[in-house]
Amino acid sequence: MTTPIVPEAARPGSTADRELAQHAFALLREGLAGSRAAMLPFVDLFTDDAVLWLPPTPNTRSPYQGREAIRGVLVDLVMPIYRDGLHLTLFQMLSGGDRWLFQFEDRAERARDGSIYENSPVIVLQITQGRIAGFWEYWGGPKFFRDRFDGAGARGEVDLQAHATARGAFVDLQSGLTGDTAAMDRFLARFADGARLWFPPTPNTQSPYVGRLAAERLFRDLLIPMYPDGLHVALQHVLAAGTRTAFELKSYGRRRDGSEYINSPCLCLDVKEGRIEVLWEHWGGPAFFGPPLR
Repeated sequence: MTTPIVPEAARPGSTADRELAQHAFALLREGLAGSRAAMLPFVDLFTDDAVLWLPPTPNTRSPYQGREAIRGVLVDLVMPIYRDGLHLTLFQMLSGGDRWLFQFEDRAERARDGSIYENSPVIVLQITQGRIAGFWEYWGGPKFFRDRFDGAGARGEVDLQAHATARGAFVDLQSGLTGDTAAMDRFLARFADGARLWFPPTPNTQSPYVGRLAAERLFRDLLIPMYPDGLHVALQHVLAAGTRTAFELKSYGRRRDGSEYINSPCLCLDVKEGRIEVLWEHWGGPAFFGPPLR
């Protein structure tokens, strides 16, 4: 279904687009904290035919097409959910061509029942001719980034050696998930002894997984057996900053019980001294990048 090749290096974005992406995220952060005076200018940055994708929930119907539809979902649907606003802490910004990725944590009290919402999402903004043409959000789990970063935000030129190692690791993972045991062995051998692996919470996952042995058990004993015919992954975009490389993907697999897994995940690897120190996986939705991979 897919032919693994080493991904091309992430292309650096322009200075003007970087500044616009940073400005847009600052407006979004203020807007989600409760400021309509910031959220409305954020929405005004979108093109007339922009698209916004959110992970599937009972209350969302992605994609939202056009500036007015985006205004409706952000101002009328998202903002009222939280009693005193949704508060964001930015940890890192990555780039690849016209795409800008933000890793952050958020926390809020729900207006409905006072319960606490915590997550560590990733959003990607696509900048085209000085406007936002696309917005993709991926969900993680609570406190994905806090134990590794200090909240200083965007920083760091791409570490080319770390970037090359991450791209090679991705190829091994892609092949290993479809049944190539030698490729999976190479991928797992790249983890540092104290590596941490973070996945969105499910009944079968208990993040973080700490250490290379934990990574081996996770992939060999849980993930690979779950898909008898392999989990197939197609690369869509590569972004990077510092020692971190992110891969936006399409994935498809048929589980042991015959049900289908269809998603558009975002995988990020942090590489230090030739070893994977941290792996984060975030989940999007089935059709973020067109028809499902089958």
